[in-house]
Amino acid sequence: MRYLPEKSLRAALAGVEAAVLTWLTTALLAMVAYAATAGAPGMADATWSTAVGAGTRLWALGFGGTMLLDEAVLTLIPLGITLMAVLLLRGSMRRASLGTLGQVGVAGGAFVVAVAALGLAGGVEAGRHLLGAVGIAVVAGIAALWGSSAGLPAPLARWLRQLPAEVGEGARSGMRLLRWLGLLGVALVAAALFVSWDLVSEISGSLEAGAVSGIAFGLVQAAFLPNLSAWALSWVAGPGFTVGTGTSFAPTEVLTEPLPAIPVFGALPAPGSEPGLLVVLVPVIFGAAWALWRSRRAADPAGWAELGIRVGTAFAVVFLGFLAWFLLAGGALGPGRMAEVGITSPLLAALVLAAEAVAGYALALVTFRLVGQFGSGRAPRVVEAVADADDPAEGEFEDQLGFDVENAPGREEATSPDTEDADDLPAFGTGATPVPAVPAAAPTAATAPLALTAPTAFTAEVPEDWYAHEGDGKSASLPLEQADPEERKV
Repeated sequence: MRYLPEKSLRAALAGVEAAVLTWLTTALLAMVAYAATAGAPGMADATWSTAVGAGTRLWALGFGGTMLLDEAVLTLIPLGITLMAVLLLRGSMRRASLGTLGQVGVAGGAFVVAVAALGLAGGVEAGRHLLGAVGIAVVAGIAALWGSSAGLPAPLARWLRQLPAEVGEGARSGMRLLRWLGLLGVALVAAALFVSWDLVSEISGSLEAGAVSGIAFGLVQAAFLPNLSAWALSWVAGPGFTVGTGTSFAPTEVLTEPLPAIPVFGALPAPGSEPGLLVVLVPVIFGAAWALWRSRRAADPAGWAELGIRVGTAFAVVFLGFLAWFLLAGGALGPGRMAEVGITSPLLAALVLAAEAVAGYALALVTFRLVGQFGSGRAPRVVEAVADADDPAEGEFEDQLGFDVENAPGREEATSPDTEDADDLPAFGTGATPVPAVPAAAPTAATAPLALTAPTAFTAEVPEDWYAHEGDGKSASLPLEQADPEERKV
C-alpha cells in the first residue's frame, strides 16, 4: 500500500462511479424500451435480462466495441455515449480532487476494470471496448489535469512552462475554437432537422412506435448526435460524407440510394439542393468572428513571428482534434451497403476544415494587430486566489502570475479558483522564469506583499530586487528589472 499514491481509494471509487453511471444510463434506456414493447408481437421471448443485455451491448458499442443486430455487425460508435463517459470520469476525478498522474492513473485503471466487469455481467466478452475504455481514461485524465502543472513530473512541468507564451495562447485558442466549431456542427444538424421536419415526422410515424418506445428510439438517435455533427462539419467544409456505398453528400453533389427507415436520415441533403462551394465560407467567417470576439481579451503578440506561432499552434490543435473526431465518427451501420457510413476522407476533411477556420482566425488576428485593438490578455498580473489544500491546481497561478508559485518567497499553500477559463489554461507556454526563493524576513521598506483580493489568499515577501507598482486600482510587485525607472523603489 505504501507504493500507492495518496487518495488511492478515493481515486478508485471515482473510476468505478463513472463506469457504473454510464452503464446505468444505457441499461435503464433499454429497460424502458422493453417495458413499453413487452406486449408487442415477437416480444414473447424477451425478458428483463435480455433488455439489460441489449443496453449493455449498446453501452459497449459506445466504447468502440461491436454489436450484433439480426446477424448484422454494427461498429458505428455512438459518440454521445463516449462523450458522456469522458465527462463523467473527468467530473469524478475533479470531485475527488485528484491532481497527480498517479492518482489519475488509479482512477483510470479502476474505470477500465469496472468496464470489463460490467461488460462480462451483461454478456459482452472482453474485446475492443476495453481498448476504448483505456482511451477514454487517458482523455479524461488529461482533461482533469489540464490547466495545472502540479501533477506533472517536475522536469516535464518546467519544460512545458518554458515554452513561448504564444504556444500557450495558441493552444488555448485552438481548444476553444475546436469546442465552438463542435457547437456549430450541432447547430447545423438542428437546422437540417427543422427544415426537413415533415419528412422526419413521416418516417417516425411509419415505424408505428408507441410514445415511450418512440422516446427511447429518439434517445438512441441522440446518442449519435456527435457523429451527425461531424458529418455536418465535413459537409460544410467541402469533402462531405457517405451513408452507405454508392452515396455521396457534399455541397456540390448529392447521390442517394435507398436508406433504412431511421427518422434522422430524413434530414439528409436532398438531390438538387446543393448550395455549391460558397458554403465553405461558413467556417472561415465563423473562425474570424470567434477570433474578433476572443482577441478583445488576448495579449498583443510581440511581433509577426509570435503571431505566426500562435496561429500555427491553434491550427495544430484544431486539426488533430478534428482528425480524431472524424476518424471515430464512421463505421458500419448494418450489412451490405450500410457497412460504409461516415466521412468520406477523415484526413482531408479535418485538414480542410482546420485550414478554413484557422484562416478566418488568422485574418482577424492580423486585422487586430494592424489596428492595435488587442486586449490586455494574459500578461503576468496579480489575480484572485482562494486557498484550498485539496486542490493542486497551482499551475494556474504560474500561467497567470508569470512565476513559479512553488518557489515564490514566503509562499503558503494556495490554489486557483475554478473560473470559467480554468479548464482552458494549459500548464505550458507561459514563458515564465521561476523566481528564486529567499528566506522569509521581517517587512522592510524594500519589501511588500503581493496584493490579492480573494477572501482567503496567500501572501509572499517580495525580494529586495523587486519593486512595488501601483496602477489600475491594484497593487502588484514585479521584478526590479521590469520596473519603470520612475517607479523603482529599492
